[in-house]
Amino acid sequence: MDILWLSLMIGFRLIACAFFAGMETGLISLNKVRLRHEVERKHRQAIIVNSFVENTDRLLGTTLAGSTLCSVLIAVTASALAMRWFGEGFVVDLATMLISSVVVLVVAEITPKALFRQYAHRLCFTFADALTATAWLLAPLVWLLGVLMHLLVYFSGHDGEKPASFFVTREELKHLAKEGEDDGAGEQAGYQSQRKCRTRRRCGEEVSATGAEHAFEKTVRFIFADG
Repeated sequence: MDILWLSLMIGFRLIACAFFAGMETGLISLNKVRLRHEVERKHRQAIIVNSFVENTDRLLGTTLAGSTLCSVLIAVTASALAMRWFGEGFVVDLATMLISSVVVLVVAEITPKALFRQYAHRLCFTFADALTATAWLLAPLVWLLGVLMHLLVYFSGHDGEKPASFFVTREELKHLAKEGEDDGAGEQAGYQSQRKCRTRRRCGEEVSATGAEHAFEKTVRFIFADG
């Protein structure tokens, strides 16, 4: 009965670890434009998912704390199960550690990450409520990890400036488009201004060249008229 219970606990913790690892990759791999469109349509799961995407401390704190905690519990439970089957010994402990590490790596890390990356939108929306529930359960641990992280950042000498986003918002696109139009209009106005200046200079040169002749003719006419 104890062996069956321990085996069920290992299976449940593998599923939980796979859930946290997959959600971490899925939320990072989401199409942000599609997510923003769903949020504007007041989709409930989209609003939940977007709250984690915009709050990276909560996202990473929940997923990393959950996956690490599950991995440790899997190792402890696997050691207890191996002791029930094979007894104590260095070889048993070493084999248990290696086997549990490989199982966790394949079942609870590589496989869920690949699935959530391929079907990020569907799977993240499906498990959005479960992620919210686990975030509330792990809130004290996540808060403690956040405090420690900010302290490390503070003592490392960084000013805590937020990293630049890889995604461009609609407002930023409008601003960039407006700047492009202004630059284009400025360049066109500058080109027209330079063209006018060149035209006026050319006209001025022509006037200065012909003005002397007209002045000379007027002087000659004035002399002969007086004379």
